[in-house]
Amino acid sequence: MHRKQKEQKIKLTALYSQLNPHFIFNAMGSIQGLLNNNEIEKANKYLSDFGTLLRDSLAIGEKEMISLEDDIQYLKKYVALEQLRFSFDCKWVIDEMQVTKQIEVLPLLAQPIMENAIKH
Repeated sequence: MHRKQKEQKIKLTALYSQLNPHFIFNAMGSIQGLLNNNEIEKANKYLSDFGTLLRDSLAIGEKEMISLEDDIQYLKKYVALEQLRFSFDCKWVIDEMQVTKQIEVLPLLAQPIMENAIKH
């Protein structure tokens, strides 16, 4: 591995280590908000789905690249989780011919963008 590649990998690792605490903090805040509003069923569902999403994020966060298809599936789970709290509609328009396992992307890069779009 070349020096420049090593530097990029270190930078990405640092970025991912920052994303996970931010994501976890926001998810825990969402659960707390549901509990404070006495929405116990929603809080339980959110907590269960959050656990699944957290496990997925830890698994894909260890990879250098993931398929675009896998990233989209992860993002769909994330958006479904946020829909439990914020009750919004989301329509996915994806050209299935373009989404293949051959297209690779950086893992967890799009999730913070989606999070900011939903929350702000």
